[in-house]
This record gives sequence, structure tokens and C-alpha cells, in this order.
Amino acid sequence: MATVTRSGVKYIKVSKTDALGNNYDNSWKLNSSIKLNYSVEGLKEYAVNTITEYPTYWLLGLNYVDTTSSIQGAKNYKLSASLDADTYVITAGSTLKPVSFTPFVDSSGYYNTTTDEYVLGVTTNIPIQVTASLYVENTGGTTAGVTASMTVNGGLEQQERRDILAGNAYTFTLNLTSQTYKYGDAISVEVANKAGGPSVGLQKSGGAGKETYLFVTQSVAPASNTLTILNPFFTEPFIGTDCDVTYGWADQVPYSQYYMDVDYADSATIPVNQAQLISGTATPALVKDYYYEARRHTLPRYKGSRASSLRYNEYTGPIADNTNIGTPYGDYPSTGYQGDTTFGKTAAIDEYQSYAARFQYIAGYGPEMYNALLVYVTDIVDELGNVQQPKLDNPSYYNLVNAFNQGEQATVKLLDTQGGTQFASLNNTFNIVRGGKRIETPLFTYTASISGSTSIQPLEGIAFQGANNTTLKIVSNYSSSWEYQTERLINGNTVALNSASLQTRTNSRFIDSDGYKLLSGDNAANANSPLTFRCSILTRGSANTGTYRVQLVKSTSALEGYPTSVSTQYTTIYDFGYRVFKYSTVVLPIEDILNFEVKGVNVEEGYYYNFIVSEGEMPAGLRISKYYVSVDQDIPYDTATTYNVTFAGDKYLLTSSTDPSILSASNALVGYYGSTQVDLVNSGFNQPIPFTIQAGDEIRFVGDETKTHLIYNVSYGGNFLTFNINPPLPTSSYDITTVNSFSIRRYTDDPNTIIVVGNKAAGGTPGGIIKPKYTTKALEDIIDSNPLFTLQSGLSSS
Repeated sequence: MATVTRSGVKYIKVSKTDALGNNYDNSWKLNSSIKLNYSVEGLKEYAVNTITEYPTYWLLGLNYVDTTSSIQGAKNYKLSASLDADTYVITAGSTLKPVSFTPFVDSSGYYNTTTDEYVLGVTTNIPIQVTASLYVENTGGTTAGVTASMTVNGGLEQQERRDILAGNAYTFTLNLTSQTYKYGDAISVEVANKAGGPSVGLQKSGGAGKETYLFVTQSVAPASNTLTILNPFFTEPFIGTDCDVTYGWADQVPYSQYYMDVDYADSATIPVNQAQLISGTATPALVKDYYYEARRHTLPRYKGSRASSLRYNEYTGPIADNTNIGTPYGDYPSTGYQGDTTFGKTAAIDEYQSYAARFQYIAGYGPEMYNALLVYVTDIVDELGNVQQPKLDNPSYYNLVNAFNQGEQATVKLLDTQGGTQFASLNNTFNIVRGGKRIETPLFTYTASISGSTSIQPLEGIAFQGANNTTLKIVSNYSSSWEYQTERLINGNTVALNSASLQTRTNSRFIDSDGYKLLSGDNAANANSPLTFRCSILTRGSANTGTYRVQLVKSTSALEGYPTSVSTQYTTIYDFGYRVFKYSTVVLPIEDILNFEVKGVNVEEGYYYNFIVSEGEMPAGLRISKYYVSVDQDIPYDTATTYNVTFAGDKYLLTSSTDPSILSASNALVGYYGSTQVDLVNSGFNQPIPFTIQAGDEIRFVGDETKTHLIYNVSYGGNFLTFNINPPLPTSSYDITTVNSFSIRRYTDDPNTIIVVGNKAAGGTPGGIIKPKYTTKALEDIIDSNPLFTLQSGLSSS
């Protein structure tokens, strides 16, 4: 090429790698000046005004500096440092981070003794190498797992792990290969000791070859000029080559050497200069040659870009990795979130629903699901004003399901002129559990209140009706009750609430003087209906505050009553634990009445059944003012209806000793697979459906929604039934009693039901409108203007 002179150089392109493949990616970032070696004028210095990074090179904007200063050579980066203590003890499960060194050679002054990091004060203009030696001794009695690491800016660069036997030692060696570093890079060393083992010691020195140190070395001697002189001499055409830093004109828009101007003056499809384009003689286009390869051109047109957001219509920012933001209904991920990747704080996708629904009432959904509401839908409307009554196997049903998706939100608006202010909280936005689904119960092993889990009562046995079970009729009335109203002093005894000297009792042929007992001739050896035992006890303390215990028990011998203490052996059916009673006097009595209930008791002939009361560990003169005991049958007394009834026993599910996600049915339970559980009077649950388990069902333990698990991988083979649950059982908080107090629920298609998260006051609600949180404006206009959605005709509270 022609001789290059100093005044004409405005830009220089510096490759990130040299001819040998060595990487100098960061070498030029902080250079304030550079010198070029010209064939005629020799070394000339230029100020670096701008630095622009490209995939394979740096483009430097230059300004000539008229100076004769010498060339700046390679900097001295050398460091030698040893451990700043004789020994650091690292206990099991802890990390020495970072390791502290004391430099005895620090040519650059870059070692920070406060943070114990080697921090680059400039971008290196030569490669440097970092080496750490770490001598670790294990003086404990067991093997220690030790890991040594070297990090750059907190990121792991080198790591070595070793199991060090008891009484042994090991020297870790970490090397960062020869490379360049940029300004501010911080290099540190750390040592971690695995939990469960002995403590180890990081030693300053244990003899030759057994030392802890940190070295920084360089292959190019300080003050060398080798890497700072550039020789821009060419023996071949320069324009358009890889060395042409002004290729495409960096500082102005030139006429292209490759692209030609296309003139569509007379036609939208055929250019008027078509012949010139073909021959290559058309006017050059006023465009930079690299333009069509620039990322600002190729990304939006060819390579594309990706935007993503957690939810429709809303922007979600970053959430800490260790923040638990999960909900039972899938509103957020269960762990941290890096934040939406979108243009500005906007959602990647907007989705507006075009259907809303009118509902007749809202009801609580306990005990099938606590903290949930059932919205009973009568019809839906679209943005054109078309009204449909949703039906299964009809597009209207799928319109309902798509509008009210699981995990999204819906807004409720009650009709203004109906109901009272107690339902004002329902005019709100709710998380959707399911749209177009209702809950059915294949099996439950406890009774429950519709309002909350605190009142659940486990069943001692559960009954089934089905073709494979025994056919019988409930031909006996097993119901009984007795009441006693004369005050009794327990005085440290254990007494039965017997029926001797009764003031009031009913159906006495089932009441023995010492409890409830079936008499011969009752049409069956055992009661063929599950029975419910209840008692109400009015107590007061006459000495000071104390405790008492109530149990439902059975025995083959008589259960002695007041004033005799129960001495016969008995079997506890259910233990209610200890209750507190307070100090009182005859003048100022403090009385307390408590109710106790056990459902699903399988009464056997020849046994006495009764409640027993005993004082706790601190006898305090407990007095029972009066009590009432009743026995009711769970299947109504009916001589006409035929029932197929058997009992499953008191252990229904078995856990796995090796896999906490696996549950299996007991032998007693698996035989009734496909049969229908007998509904209990006032159980709280809706009529059960046939007992089967399907993938997608949920199992909830002890009426606690936080103990709800998804069922999957169901396997049934006639004499066995197993299934997996997610999440697995947390063995620390689920005992066998918890596992066997459960209900199974199934979401079944229902065109008139939407389930949302929430609670309501007692009583029937008015009707109203439920709509997705985000709807089209056309639908909003329909809701505001359509008489169907503003008048109360046809709606009633329930």
C-alpha cells in the first residue's frame, strides 16, 4: 500500500487474538494512548479517544499527539504471599472464605489485606498466571471431605476436592492459566470442610512441599516493549481487507462499493434501472457496506429476539432465589424468579377474555376445600351480548373453562340491591382454583365442619355399600341417651359416665348400668350400622386449677361408675387428651361445659362402651355438675332399605419405608375398591362417589389445606392399591394418625361451577357477575349496558 502518515490515521482496529491464537480481549480497554511504528516516521503516539468492541476486535478512535515520550512497557504484576497465621481451624460444615495471606512481595500493590483479594488496578497488557498452594491436615478420627477453590469476582474458576483420611494431610494446588485480566478483577481463595466430619487445619507450613502460599507470575519481563509496538505495513490491497478499519466508512455515510440503488419510480415491482442493475452499472447506494450485517438490522428481521413474562397482562420483577412465593393454587413459581425479559416494565403477551358469567349465589366449600368458595353459574355472555347457558359437551362449557383458568384471577360484583353489607368483602378479586369443575369425594376417614378444620373428628371405622359386600337391612334402632344431674366429686378417681340411678334415659334396653351394651336378640351379633357416641360434661374445680382427661373406651367387663374408680381393663377407642378446669367455690362457681364426639364406632356384642373421666397429673378436686350421653346410628333406622355394609378398620393407608412419596391401601381397605362409602349423618361431606383413585386427585390430611398432596402414578391390581403423592410426606410432621385422617377429592366437570380462593360470612348471598380480571372493552360495555346483567330478575339467594 502507499506509505501511511501520522496525520491520516483516525481509527485503528486491534484484533482480540494474535497470530498464535493468544487472547488479548481485555488488553486495550483502559489504554489512554498507543504508539504506532511507521516505516518512514518511526514511533508516533496517539491519544485513544473512543473504544468500541466488536465480536473479534476493538475499534479505537485516535488523535495524534506530538510527543517523543518513550514507549510504556509491560507492568510488574508479581506477588508472593504466605498464610497470615500458622494455622486456621476449619470446622465441619464451614468455609474459610477468603483465605487470608500476608504478602512479602507485592510489586504492583494490588493485594488488598482488608478483603484478602488480589484486585487488578489496571487492565493487564500481558498475560499473568495465578497459583495457590494450600496445605491441609486432618488430625481427627474420621475422613474429612475438603474442597479448595479459586474465584474471580466471586465466580468459580478452579476447584479441587479431596477426601483426607484420619491422621493424613494433603496439599491442594490451584492454577489459573496464563491470561489477561481487566481492571477491577478480584481473585481470592477459599477452603470448605464438608459437614459430618472432623475439623481440619489449614497450615502455613508443614515442611518442604507442604506450604500455603499465593503467587502471581508473568512470562514477559517488566518494561519489555514487545507487545506495545504495532507495525501497520501491508504488501497487498488494503481497502476491504480485515485490516481496513474504515471499511464501510466509520465516520460518515459513503456510497457503497457493493450495493446499488434500485429505482421504482414507474412501477412497484419492476425497477426502471433493471438493465443497469443486471450489468452492475447502476448508481451505488448511499449505504454503509456493513449495514445489512449489523445486529440492529439482523436481530429484528432475521435472528429475532425473545421476550417472556410470568403472567399475561402484568409485569413481574425479580424475586430472590430463596424467597418462597408459592401458593397452593399456582399463582407464582415455588422458588425465586429472575424477572420478566420484556421491553420496559410491560408484559410480553396481553390476553383479554371475551366472556363473563352471571351467578345465582356464592357458597363456602368446606369441608371439601377450606378457604374456598363455590360460585354457582347460571349463564355466560360474550362481547357481542350473546347469552348462553353452559352445558357439558357444548362449546359454551369450554368458553367458561377458558375464561376462568386455574391460577388466574376473577373479579366478583354482587348485585347492589340484594343481600346485606356482610357480603361486601365478596366484591373483590379472587384467585381461581378451577373453572367448570366441582369437587367430589371418593373417600373420607373423618367428619368435619364446613367452616374449618379445627372441628374434625376421626372415624374409628368406615362403612361401604356395594355389590361385593354383605346385604342387610338396618332393622334395629340402636339410638340411646342418658343424663345425670347430681354433682359428683371425682377426687382423683377414674369414673365412667354410667347409667346407674338415672334421672333421664331413653331406649334403656341398650343401656347397662355401667355403660352402653348390645343385648341379645338385636338381630345381629354386632350393630350393623356405625354408631356415633357423644357426651356433654359440665365441670367445675373446687380446689384450684387443674386438668382432666376424657376417653371413649370399650371393655368386656362392666365399667364401674361413681363413686368407684374404674379398675377393669379396657381398650381406648378415642382419647380426647387433657382439658383444663379452673378453681371455683360453691359461692362463686366457675363452670365449663365441653362436648365430645366420636363417629363411625363399630359396636360389637358383649362389650361395654362408655366415656370415662379422670383427673390429670395435678388432682384439684374436679366436680362433674352434670353430664349427658347419647348414642346415634350413622345409617338411619330403616326396615325397608337394603344396605351392603362392611367396615374397613382403623388403619387405611400404609407408608413406604424407602420412598415418602408412596402410599398404599391396607388389606382391609383395598377390598372395597369400587364400592361406595356409606354417607354419615351430618358428616359435613357431600354424598361420596364410588371409591376409586385417579391421577390428578388430591389427598388432604387432618383437614389442613397446607397438607394437601397431588396424586399420580396410581396402580391397582385387585389385591393391591398404591399411588404416589407430590409433594412427598414430610416425615417429621406426619405420624400414622395424621396419614389415616384424610379425605380424597376429585375435580369433576361441571358447567355451573367456578371455585375460587376465599371465605364468606354465613348466610345466603345475592347473585351477581363474575368476570376474568382482564376483559375486552367490548365485554365491559356489554356488562354495563345489558339488562340481563343489571336487573335482578331470575336471580335468588341461596
